[in-house]
Amino acid sequence: MNKIKLLLVILSLLVWPAVVQAGSGLVGGFIYFTPKAGKEIPFKNRDTILQTLTIKASNFGNDFNPTHRKTDTITYLKKKRYTLNGKPVNEKVPTILIRVESMEKDTVDGFYETVKEVLGEYFDLEYRVAVTGPLNYTDADILAKLKEKAPRRYSGNDDPNAVVFPLSKSAEWWDMETARRKEYFNSNPAVFGEGHIGHNGVGFQYIEMIFRKLYHSRGLDPQQDFMTYFEYPDQFAEAFDKLLNGLRDVKSNPEWNYVKEGPIFWGQRVRSLDQLF
Repeated sequence: MNKIKLLLVILSLLVWPAVVQAGSGLVGGFIYFTPKAGKEIPFKNRDTILQTLTIKASNFGNDFNPTHRKTDTITYLKKKRYTLNGKPVNEKVPTILIRVESMEKDTVDGFYETVKEVLGEYFDLEYRVAVTGPLNYTDADILAKLKEKAPRRYSGNDDPNAVVFPLSKSAEWWDMETARRKEYFNSNPAVFGEGHIGHNGVGFQYIEMIFRKLYHSRGLDPQQDFMTYFEYPDQFAEAFDKLLNGLRDVKSNPEWNYVKEGPIFWGQRVRSLDQLF
């Protein structure tokens, strides 16, 4: 009996981080829609399907016009590009992405279940989930700078471009001590060589131009460790490309040696479900 109790305690400790993480912040669900070959929504069913989704979506604030008073929100994105490691993906390409957010994971999951029920016949659906939380590898000075420099959010008219970027870190990265991982993020040429500015150094070059939101998936969704979400106006499209190139430059940011990129969805924010389907 004592051995059984001990085993239960060990199992509870293994599960505990994921449970805490899932309840510690804003849960984001990312639903990718890839059209099935030879399957189209019949015209006679379209209005019924849209009505069902619209009713379910009415539980969320429309994030085309962001508001600070809503925690449950929904974002509609139409594909512009779909890439992996900087190269176009040509097979099984999602054409739509919907992001839903809530403090309750059941609310996010519930929207996905409705989507699967009414559109699963016509689309291959991919569902990723993550949660916001405290920023790692930051100190008080970095947090103050983030608060001062980070842009406020604008409407989909002003910032029409949105990018969803899942990524993971290698086992070697997670095996490092936290203090060692933190060294990669801030400028540290004495340790990493001339030209090192770190992840934060790259990001701060563009922080005032691009809205960014980070979600954590580790212990919650095995498909990735992080989901990153960006918004920016057309005039800063080149700046966003430079941001990605800077992060991938392992001389200035050797942290990227430990990164495994997921496919990047480059989208256009739209106002309604009608504009997606």
